Amino acid sequence: MLKIALIIALATAIGYRIMPVFADTANVTSDQITQSVIVDVRTPEEYKTAHYHGAVNIPLDQIDSQISKIKGMKQPIIVYCRSGNRSAKAAAILKRNGIPVTNGINQATLEKASRSKPH
Repeated sequence: MLKIALIIALATAIGYRIMPVFADTANVTSDQITQSVIVDVRTPEEYKTAHYHGAVNIPLDQIDSQISKIKGMKQPIIVYCRSGNRSAKAAAILKRNGIPVTNGINQATLEKASRSKPH
């Protein structure tokens, strides 16, 4: 616990902003994934390197300008990035605009959830 407190204190001291992880992130299910639009909020370069199968790329810096496009998507939205930081910011923007969204954290989290089916 002390190590975590020191890391947070150091990160804050150098200007790194720690973003909260939304509570709904732990509940991403395989069914949610198949019924949702997956939005990768990383840069186009990161997206080209690798991305979740079927994900659309709307970089975080373009989320505000794409609100009407996202509202037009008739499925629930799951956002993700590399670490969960940018997807948390994107989720907050979408929620402020009345768009139901889940923060899927990162590609590995989505892949793990898509492989696990409830019994």
